[in-house]
Amino acid sequence: MRRKLLATTFVTALLAACAPLQPLPGSAAVVRTASPYFEVDGRLSATDGERAANGQIEWRHAQSADRWTAYSPLGQIVARLDSSAA
Repeated sequence: MRRKLLATTFVTALLAACAPLQPLPGSAAVVRTASPYFEVDGRLSATDGERAANGQIEWRHAQSADRWTAYSPLGQIVARLDSSAA
Protein backbone atom coordinates (compact mmCIF):
# COMPACT_ATOMS: atom_id res chain seq x y z
CA MET A 1 0.00 0.00 0.00
CA ARG A 2 2.80 2.42 0.92
CA ARG A 3 4.59 1.69 -2.35
CA LYS A 4 1.46 2.45 -4.36
CA LEU A 5 0.98 5.75 -2.50
CA LEU A 6 4.62 6.69 -3.08
CA ALA A 7 4.38 5.84 -6.80
CA THR A 8 1.16 7.85 -7.14
CA THR A 9 2.73 10.83 -5.38
CA PHE A 10 5.81 10.63 -7.60
CA VAL A 11 3.78 10.46 -10.83
CA THR A 12 1.57 13.36 -9.69
CA ALA A 13 4.61 15.51 -8.89
CA LEU A 14 6.22 14.58 -12.19
CA LEU A 15 3.13 15.56 -14.18
CA ALA A 16 2.70 18.79 -12.22
CA ALA A 17 6.27 19.75 -13.12
CA CYS A 18 5.31 19.58 -16.81
CA ALA A 19 2.42 22.04 -16.45
CA PRO A 20 2.94 25.33 -18.27
CA LEU A 21 3.27 28.50 -16.23
CA GLN A 22 0.59 31.15 -16.63
CA PRO A 23 1.80 34.64 -17.56
CA LEU A 24 1.53 37.28 -14.88
CA PRO A 25 -1.57 39.47 -15.16
CA GLY A 26 -0.76 42.74 -16.89
CA SER A 27 2.57 41.56 -18.31
CA ALA A 28 3.29 42.57 -21.89
CA ALA A 29 4.07 39.99 -24.55
CA VAL A 30 7.70 39.89 -25.66
CA VAL A 31 8.25 40.64 -29.33
CA ARG A 32 11.24 38.86 -30.83
CA THR A 33 12.73 39.60 -34.21
CA ALA A 34 14.79 37.24 -36.32
CA SER A 35 18.49 37.94 -36.54
CA PRO A 36 19.55 38.69 -40.12
CA TYR A 37 23.01 37.21 -39.53
CA PHE A 38 24.35 34.45 -37.30
CA GLU A 39 27.19 31.94 -37.05
CA VAL A 40 27.15 28.41 -35.63
CA ASP A 41 30.31 26.40 -34.95
CA GLY A 42 30.29 22.87 -33.61
CA ARG A 43 31.74 19.39 -33.56
CA LEU A 44 30.35 16.28 -35.25
CA SER A 45 30.70 12.65 -34.28
CA ALA A 46 29.13 9.62 -35.96
CA THR A 47 29.48 5.87 -35.60
CA ASP A 48 27.85 2.78 -37.06
CA GLY A 49 29.14 0.45 -34.36
CA GLU A 50 32.29 -0.55 -36.24
CA ARG A 51 33.59 2.69 -37.74
CA ALA A 52 33.63 6.20 -36.34
CA ALA A 53 34.14 9.64 -37.82
CA ASN A 54 34.37 13.11 -36.36
CA GLY A 55 35.08 16.66 -37.40
CA GLN A 56 33.86 20.21 -37.17
CA ILE A 57 31.08 22.15 -38.86
CA GLU A 58 30.48 25.86 -39.48
CA TRP A 59 27.24 27.51 -40.57
CA ARG A 60 27.31 31.16 -41.60
CA HIS A 61 23.89 32.69 -42.30
CA ALA A 62 23.24 36.11 -43.82
CA GLN A 63 20.01 37.57 -45.22
CA SER A 64 20.81 36.51 -48.77
CA ALA A 65 23.20 33.56 -48.38
CA ASP A 66 24.17 30.55 -46.30
CA ARG A 67 27.48 28.68 -46.12
CA TRP A 68 27.93 25.25 -44.51
CA THR A 69 31.52 24.03 -44.16
CA ALA A 70 32.58 20.61 -42.83
CA TYR A 71 36.14 20.03 -41.62
CA SER A 72 38.17 16.88 -40.99
CA PRO A 73 39.66 16.27 -37.53
CA LEU A 74 42.88 17.87 -38.81
CA GLY A 75 41.11 21.04 -40.00
CA GLN A 76 40.99 20.48 -43.77
CA ILE A 77 37.76 21.41 -45.57
CA VAL A 78 36.05 18.22 -46.71
CA ALA A 79 32.75 19.74 -47.90
CA ARG A 80 31.26 23.17 -48.49
CA LEU A 81 27.70 24.10 -49.41
CA ASP A 82 26.92 27.63 -50.57
CA SER A 83 23.43 28.96 -51.20
CA SER A 84 22.16 32.36 -52.19
CA ALA A 85 18.85 34.02 -52.97
CA ALA A 86 19.90 34.64 -56.59
